[in-house]
Amino acid sequence: MRLVNRAIQTNPDLFHNAWTASFFNDFWGTPLTHPGSHKSYRPLCVLSYRFNYLLGGFNPWGYHAFNVLLHVITTALFAYLCLRLFKGRKIPSYIASLTFAVHPIHTEAVAGLVGRAELGAAMFFLLSLLAYQKHALTANGHTWQFVSLGLATCAMLSKETGVTVIGVCAVAHVCAWNSGTHRTKEKMVSRN
Repeated sequence: MRLVNRAIQTNPDLFHNAWTASFFNDFWGTPLTHPGSHKSYRPLCVLSYRFNYLLGGFNPWGYHAFNVLLHVITTALFAYLCLRLFKGRKIPSYIASLTFAVHPIHTEAVAGLVGRAELGAAMFFLLSLLAYQKHALTANGHTWQFVSLGLATCAMLSKETGVTVIGVCAVAHVCAWNSGTHRTKEKMVSRN
């Protein structure tokens, strides 16, 4: 309860400060330059709380509904990624997706209001990875590379751990290159 109180009920970025203050304050509403700042930089998460506050004040129903919606979207993205990774085989994709959807490790992120940072980071992580995959497989896919980078930035602005999507995309790039499915390799081979 203390975390919810500090992150939502007493966070000045939700109802007192201008919305842009979220980009200069930590998750708890303390200026990043303040010595007591937690330094947790999650402005997109704070802005989503602000959106909830504008819609329904401190009514917890809206906050929980938004978290559940984020989990549903993230699960759908994970299911889509599984279908692509399993090359359209539905049974393993459904098993992986169902396991992801109901796994108890997600309980705290979905049920706890402050878990929204994890949900947002996961959603943008998967979107970034899917956009990067589109970049790797599409001729003239440079637009998708920038989309992936923008979504990776959103993942990082949701929670700091979102930065890991860049490493995952790099590993995916190497794997696609080694398997011969990367569009750049096909172009280079066709030139020779």
